[in-house]
Amino acid sequence: MATLREVAEGGTGVSVGEVDESAARSNLDHLARRFLGVSGEDFLRLRREGSFGSIEQQPGFARVLAVATLLD
Repeated sequence: MATLREVAEGGTGVSVGEVDESAARSNLDHLARRFLGVSGEDFLRLRREGSFGSIEQQPGFARVLAVATLLD
C-alpha cells in the first residue's frame, strides 16, 4: 500500500510517495511501452548493458529512466 506525505521545500509543496517493487515494475513497463515502444524488462536490460541506442533520443526517455532508478 502506498503512503503519501507532504514535504514543504522552499515554499512549495512536493508530494513524496512510497511504492513497492511490483508497482514500480508495472509503472516502468507501462511508461516504457507508451513512450519508447519497449517493455519495462527490455528497458532494464538495455540499461544494464549500457546501450540504449536510438531510444535515448525519444521523448519520454528521461521519465522512463527516472522510474527505472527506483528499481536499483
